[in-house]
Amino acid sequence: MPPKKLTGYRKRDFMAKVAEDYFAGSARKAETVFGWSRKSVQLGLHERRTELRCVDNYGARGRHKLRNNRKVQFDTFLN
Repeated sequence: MPPKKLTGYRKRDFMAKVAEDYFAGSARKAETVFGWSRKSVQLGLHERRTELRCVDNYGARGRHKLRNNRKVQFDTFLN
């Protein structure tokens, strides 16, 4: 398994390298043996093949704080 400190493209690159070295580039076999996400392994293989790194959108995850303008809009709705 990849170390927990690896995230994003580094983790996908590690998974893709293992898949290439031990499973002839098969994401399905890597998923079966290691329990990794097949989509992540496929994306890592694609990134290695094309030498283009996909951008992660971590900012879109989780709960977002309300902006001041929404609070103002909500306050005017109550009055």
